[in-house]
Amino acid sequence: MTDRSQRRPKGTAPRYEYEKKWREEHPEYTKQKNLEWRTNHPNYLRENLTSHQQAVKKWMDEHPEEHREAHLKASVNFIKRNPKKLRAERFAFNFPLALQCELCPEDDKRTENLERHHFDYDYADFFVTVCYECHLYAEGKRKIEYSMPECMKS
Repeated sequence: MTDRSQRRPKGTAPRYEYEKKWREEHPEYTKQKNLEWRTNHPNYLRENLTSHQQAVKKWMDEHPEEHREAHLKASVNFIKRNPKKLRAERFAFNFPLALQCELCPEDDKRTENLERHHFDYDYADFFVTVCYECHLYAEGKRKIEYSMPECMKS
């Protein structure tokens, strides 16, 4: 048995290198397995906060004034960086949402969790009503290849 100080750092073992290389050579299989795991464990991240997230939450609870100031500063910075987005959101808020998602297929129109989506903030008056799943898809937060919204799959 070797002394702990002489062991390899975590993640540098030959097995790790082999597995990393294999995953890079088989991206489709890796994507499929990741998708299956996320589907089978939908609440894992919510239920298992990382130690960093726990520490941040604890700090926020212990320092409410500093947290409030940091949040206010971040909000002001966001407003300065995104004036078009905020103007478009304020404009669209004056109009009612459609009764159903405008991106879902005709045979499966969703009517719950509706949101507004702007394709271009320069045109504040051009927006669509979409369900949450389609909104993620429209924003590009879901990749077309393997995680298209359930409502868009035929």
